[in-house]
Amino acid sequence: MSADSQYFQFGLLIPQTTPADMHAFFYALPVSEPDPENHYLLSRENILSYLKENKIVFGILETAIEQILSQQEARHHLIAYGIYPLEGSPSYFESLVSSQENYYEALFFDETMTAQTDWNTCFNQSVVLPNTPLLKKHLPCRGAPGRNIKGEIILGRLGSDLPSPYLTNAALSSLQANVWVAKLKGVPRLELPFRLGVERLSLLERDLDSSEYFKGSVWIHGNVLDYVRIRAEGDIFVSGTVDAAVLIAGRRIWIGQGVKGKESAVIKAGSDILLGFAENTTLEAGNNLYADSLNHCYTVVFKAASIQQVVGGETLAANTLNVGIAGTLGVESVLACGQLDYVSSKKLDFEQKIEALTLQIEAIKSKLSDKAFLLNPQNNILKMHYQQRILFSAYQVKLFKDQMHGLTDIEKKIHNASIFIETALYVGTLIRIKEFEQIQEKYLKGPLAFIAGRYGVINQHEKVSQE
Repeated sequence: MSADSQYFQFGLLIPQTTPADMHAFFYALPVSEPDPENHYLLSRENILSYLKENKIVFGILETAIEQILSQQEARHHLIAYGIYPLEGSPSYFESLVSSQENYYEALFFDETMTAQTDWNTCFNQSVVLPNTPLLKKHLPCRGAPGRNIKGEIILGRLGSDLPSPYLTNAALSSLQANVWVAKLKGVPRLELPFRLGVERLSLLERDLDSSEYFKGSVWIHGNVLDYVRIRAEGDIFVSGTVDAAVLIAGRRIWIGQGVKGKESAVIKAGSDILLGFAENTTLEAGNNLYADSLNHCYTVVFKAASIQQVVGGETLAANTLNVGIAGTLGVESVLACGQLDYVSSKKLDFEQKIEALTLQIEAIKSKLSDKAFLLNPQNNILKMHYQQRILFSAYQVKLFKDQMHGLTDIEKKIHNASIFIETALYVGTLIRIKEFEQIQEKYLKGPLAFIAGRYGVINQHEKVSQE
């Protein structure tokens, strides 16, 4: 049989894809006993006619047909290819209260904040009122449409969607779609995409003479008196002085004047501490500490400390300690840097909390995977509660992991631990960096920089002066 009269059996393979009918493979195999009704001569017109009979009308590859004709055979030849739909833009959140949030954050380092500051104005500019829009969710969009090999239009794919954040004192608006509003008066807290909330902010325009617990943050326009214990989940601002009291904040502590500790005051912040002076006080800052003077204080700082004058006591910072004047005549002072003991104990604490929360999440997920529980309509409210618990616990795990990473970074930087003294270093001051220490035997003028060498503490820049 001549090549011109050779008949072929045509066939198609259309793979199962999502979306369907996106490409097709063609084969044309020669037959020895042709049947003109079921077999075809190999030509462009016959191939196109066969494809049309099988409803393949789009994305036909002319180059593939030419190759098949030149080879006089096809055994799994890609002959048609559709256009896949594209994925659209993902959903995203838009903060509607960034001005209040930024204003509040800037107050902590505002050097003009004093006891004479108009705290009412600052307070009102920091807070949002109930039903204030906080956050808008922009829904995902569809991408460009596609077309399959049968010529059918395929809708573009929706972009990825963000789950709702964990809510604290916030709710979906009943008036605006995809908008969350405040449920009470307070400071907006947006930690997207994980958490959206409004933190209670209390303003007390008086001296505080009794112990109190605050769910959010507190501003005390006055003094904190002896034997008072204040605990706040957020920040503590005090415009005046703190006497022999205990202040514990989940985030930051700002004290306009200082602390007259009387050997019993404790100031502990999960993040930064900023104050004027502290006397006979125990201080702990989860991040950084800034002070004008510390007198006979025991201070632990998990990152860096910047202090104008240190007299007596012990001042420990994990990475960097910057001091203006260190010590004074006849007083023993300790400046320490690069100590790992308290960093390691803090990491162990976070590890235990993460493990406990992870077990809680797994237990709730196991409950939510129970079909009998899910199908029971009486469990709808409990199901919503469990879903919120998962969001909250996952957010807590994220916070603890972030803090763990911060402590890990501190450990990595320990080898660069250093103590800088800007103005003067007095006799009797003990300098301790990592496992090395030395007692200062002569008065030195700054600037000085101490680091740990191979065999002891090294003073990189020494200027000796006779007092």
